[in-house]
Amino acid sequence: MPTSNTFLSGLAAFAALTQLAYATTCQHQPINSIQYCQETTAITYSNIADSGTYQDVSGYDMDSCTCSFTPKDFSGGLAPLNEELSLHLRGPIILKKFAAYTPNTKAKRHEDHVRRHAHGHLRKRKDNVLTVTSTTTITITVPASDATPAPGSGGQGSNGGYGGTGPGASGVNVDTISGGDEVHADIASSKTSAAAPTASSASAVTGDWNRISFFDAEAGKADGLVFLNHMGGQGSGTFDNCFGNSISYANGTANGGSAKPTILEDILIPSNNEFIIMTDRPCEGNDCGVHRPGIPAYHGFGGDNKVFLFEFQMPEDKNCPEFNRNIPAIWALNAKIPRNVQYGKCSCWDTGCGEIDLFETLVDADDFLKTHYHSKQGAVGKYGGGGAPDFFARPYSKPIQAAVVFSGTSVTIKVLDEDTSFAEALSSDFVKGCEKSVSVFAVPS
Repeated sequence: MPTSNTFLSGLAAFAALTQLAYATTCQHQPINSIQYCQETTAITYSNIADSGTYQDVSGYDMDSCTCSFTPKDFSGGLAPLNEELSLHLRGPIILKKFAAYTPNTKAKRHEDHVRRHAHGHLRKRKDNVLTVTSTTTITITVPASDATPAPGSGGQGSNGGYGGTGPGASGVNVDTISGGDEVHADIASSKTSAAAPTASSASAVTGDWNRISFFDAEAGKADGLVFLNHMGGQGSGTFDNCFGNSISYANGTANGGSAKPTILEDILIPSNNEFIIMTDRPCEGNDCGVHRPGIPAYHGFGGDNKVFLFEFQMPEDKNCPEFNRNIPAIWALNAKIPRNVQYGKCSCWDTGCGEIDLFETLVDADDFLKTHYHSKQGAVGKYGGGGAPDFFARPYSKPIQAAVVFSGTSVTIKVLDEDTSFAEALSSDFVKGCEKSVSVFAVPS
């Protein structure tokens, strides 16, 4: 986690390996052995494509205060960040707006349809595979009649509060493929991911990326998401002497628990106060895996490709106890971690199930926001991943807007240079623009 000793040790170890390489270009001296080279507006982590095994929590023994683990394999582009993610924010921070998007997957009531943007040739469907020969761009759209409802498709309340009818569509993801001789599109699966949009509202939205979750603090509106924190036992969640406080619904100021989902207020969340954003889709049966008993368990943001938009401010705050004073942060974890024990041994974090720090101020470096990818990929010893040497400027006095794009084998974190509306849909051009990066860090293989 961002404030743990292992986190700081991992950052320092990586910084030691890269310090010499950037010695001639860094504008700042290292702080606590961590590089702060150039201020930037965009950082891309490329080559995220690992395969391996982490230890997944498989059970709890309250008599011995222990938990058991089972090996869990992972692989593919962005792995293990291609699993469901939870988003975590720590004060001092003012979150003004947030939105999450997934690729538009327009469901069709008729047979499988292939829309060709230019000349191409469609061959016969066989064994759930479409074979397409084309020298240009094609888009394959496949329906799914038994898609699982997604965040924003229902829930609590109506306009101005939780719930609503968030935009989206059911079906498998739309893949746009450029060029090539022969393309095979696997259409056997008809299940959507946890964060996939819903079919009922797809027709109302036009765009390449559909909004599945939305929060506007000033308007007091939240759709397709829940706010949680670590105040188990205060209205929701649980507390015990084995594992301490579980997650709970957060109250409106994020400094206590709540008995039900509550919208975050438009206020400054002070130092050392942390809250979590998940989708509003409850875990059912074993579809989230094993989690700590008695918690408000929700799915994270799933899918290989996803976009998050943030509008936030990180004012200075030195009027609190020493621990975590004035070090705001936004980061993403494998959603299994907070559903179990985020700050303790009963989670998969230590064995590499995934974390990426998006905007984080570290000790003695108040003015800077760093990024870091925690994984076992390219490990030298126990820890791999790595951190880009460049940094973002901390937004002290006014909010900034930022986009985080998970796509293919890369994660791009970009401060936006113009006002963005957090609309119900995003164009591919907008997302591609967000992926253009000033600073690229290739994660070692």
